[in-house]
Amino acid sequence: MIIWFAWLMNQFFLTIILLNFLIAILAESFTVVMEQELQCKYKSKVALNKETFLTLKAFNMLTPFEGFLLAAQTPALPDPDPIKEAQDEIQEVQHEILSDLGDMQSEIT
Repeated sequence: MIIWFAWLMNQFFLTIILLNFLIAILAESFTVVMEQELQCKYKSKVALNKETFLTLKAFNMLTPFEGFLLAAQTPALPDPDPIKEAQDEIQEVQHEILSDLGDMQSEIT
């Protein structure tokens, strides 16, 4: 009887430990995804802009343009460190847009 009780308690505690471990892994994965959310959003927008550009080019519906306007809603952040991080992300997005523009220009010529 004592062996069965010890086995049952072992299974109960093992289940609790493994479930806590699983929750920790899921929380870490969720954190990584949420940190990359903005970057993935801008990448998909750039891909959509490129696809639209190529479609308009194929149907000869392009109109001349002078430049791009990039706008984003960002909350007011009191700490200077998050502002620096936001500026770094904006520079990464600008770099991706410029590289995609270079790809589009090479496809045009």
